[in-house]
Amino acid sequence: MYIVILLITLLAFTPAALAADQRPVLQETTPITAGAVMKNYHWETADGPAKIHVVEIDLNNPYVQLGVIPGAGKLTQRLNVSAMAKNTGAVAAINGDFYNTRAEGSPIGPTVIDRRWVTSPSKLEGIYALGITGDRMAHIEPFTFEGKVTAPNGKELELAGLNKTIYWEEPHGAHSHAHKLHLYNDMWGGKTRGNDSYTIPTEMLVDQGRVVSIVKGQYIDSPVPQGMYILRGHGLAAGFLLDNFKPGDPADITYACQPQRDWSMVIGGHALLVDLGAAVPYTKDISALGGVRARTAAGISRDGKKLWLVGVEGRTAASKGLTPGNLSRFLVEIGTWRALNLDGGGSSTMVARPLGEWETRRVFTPEQTTERLVVNALGVFTSAPEGSLKGLALPGVDLLLVNEQVPLNLRAYDEYYNPVDVSALPVEWQISGGTGKVEGGVFVAGNPGQFEIRAGAGSMSSAVTAKVLGKTDVAAMKLTGNVGQVLNGEQIPLSLTLTTTSGKTRQVPASLADWQFYGLEGAVSPEGVLTVQSGSGQEAAFVVARYQGFSAPLPVKAGNEPAAPSGLSMELTVGQKQMLVNGTVWEMDVAPVIMDGRTLVPVRFISQAMNAPVLWEGAAKNATVVRGGNWIDLWLGERLMVVDGQAVELDVPPLALQGRTMLPLGAVARAMGLTVDWDPGTKKIYLN
Repeated sequence: MYIVILLITLLAFTPAALAADQRPVLQETTPITAGAVMKNYHWETADGPAKIHVVEIDLNNPYVQLGVIPGAGKLTQRLNVSAMAKNTGAVAAINGDFYNTRAEGSPIGPTVIDRRWVTSPSKLEGIYALGITGDRMAHIEPFTFEGKVTAPNGKELELAGLNKTIYWEEPHGAHSHAHKLHLYNDMWGGKTRGNDSYTIPTEMLVDQGRVVSIVKGQYIDSPVPQGMYILRGHGLAAGFLLDNFKPGDPADITYACQPQRDWSMVIGGHALLVDLGAAVPYTKDISALGGVRARTAAGISRDGKKLWLVGVEGRTAASKGLTPGNLSRFLVEIGTWRALNLDGGGSSTMVARPLGEWETRRVFTPEQTTERLVVNALGVFTSAPEGSLKGLALPGVDLLLVNEQVPLNLRAYDEYYNPVDVSALPVEWQISGGTGKVEGGVFVAGNPGQFEIRAGAGSMSSAVTAKVLGKTDVAAMKLTGNVGQVLNGEQIPLSLTLTTTSGKTRQVPASLADWQFYGLEGAVSPEGVLTVQSGSGQEAAFVVARYQGFSAPLPVKAGNEPAAPSGLSMELTVGQKQMLVNGTVWEMDVAPVIMDGRTLVPVRFISQAMNAPVLWEGAAKNATVVRGGNWIDLWLGERLMVVDGQAVELDVPPLALQGRTMLPLGAVARAMGLTVDWDPGTKKIYLN
């Protein structure tokens, strides 16, 4: 966005700051179209991680073109970059010039669209623009504007600009439209031109070099008609129009921008970031541009035959963004000879067409929740013809769940990286290292494990590694829902979130979970809606979601309120069946034993002496201990214990001994909030 620029400041490039950062790492290179590739970088800077995306364009390739996209088609018609790319068929695009967010919607810099001048440069110091000439050479230059209007009597007045909204000129801070004459053509879509409360306009409509009408002290009540011009004057300039023209008179309008080249396109930017292959101090006021933010920029090679469009993700968990200084350093790192800053921060947006796909996608998340509406974008276009099949692309699939159905979205592309219709190809699928099947391009996940999915068509193939999560891949599961004081028949939406041992998260559809009810009767729909049918009146009630046995309990206030755990004091001895529970002698069916330095006790002891019901699922060899608000799961022979949805690794697994299930006492007791003390001399264990 354009902010009033009054100061000139310098950025500090200190040796200490340079030494603090690692170099950017190129992570992936993917073709977009013939002559354009996407390169993704990761940079661990002193300010935090930065994800940087670069569209690298080879202007030697005759099929790739660049062009300016003006919003929804005209100036003042702002639009987001995704929509601009879709409307014009661009295969990639990035937001362009700065603009005054409080004005009508015109870029501050010069604009050429399809060899036609659309806006003149503003009278601002140190501002540059990117242009491409008819011989496909890229240049980054400062631009100037000159023009005049000549009346039939020979009197002349200087033109101040083409299709400009209000701003403050530099270096003297003059109002851009006060006592000045401005020209507007049919690329200006609004009914006001340079609108503010200070410069009341007089306007003159010109068609094919002759005056059609003149209105004093107001705007002509329409956008500029097709093929015509409107001259807008204020003060002395308004007097020039009124004193020297009348309807039917000829009006000689001439203007030009410097440097004069055979420009096929020009888009404005801001100050230079790189000059002659070196990072340069930013020569404009960065009070509104500084900090660690999302960024966009454009750079060119020394010979003008290579162009880089750079988009930096900012203010997300994965990418903090870059300072202007670090953006300069990055541009030098990738090889730019000259580079300029584009409108960044909240306007930063980049879209690109993934290999083999038909539509563009946003490359990174914007700083705000939605894409900002901006005045223009720089689009990448292709004129490549249809070519022969070159390859297949299979997007990655990860964190799959047992029985989950996932569209594989196989893509194909030709020799020019145009997308190819996959439905017309004889695709064959193979799965190795695991179970599952592909039906109609949809993968149905089988048993847990890691495996490869491969698609083939003729001599072309593409493969991805996939993983179906099992119980041991889960670190935690959380079931949430506004249960409160549940009433019979009430319907409550539930949400189940799984976290893997590697720290990744994903939602688990209710249809892929097994549901268990304790202390109440109910049902959960495939959409995840809980319906409580009745409560049993037990002290504790739970709705439990299970994935591959891993449990996520949700305490539910149904029936009577759970009673607070009563005081408990126990004393038992390894090898002896007798124990003391609150001073009373109890008899166990199997004496406690020590395995690998840990004490195991029979499950009946847990259930009776500790006042904790134990549920047994024979097929899964799963014991569930319920006490108060705790839900604890263990499995025979497995070192995994799940406590209230959190995985805990056991030193020794539960085992079967003398026909009884033995559970690790210390781990279970501590999970229920009890204190465990051990006397090695007497081999006694104390719990309270």
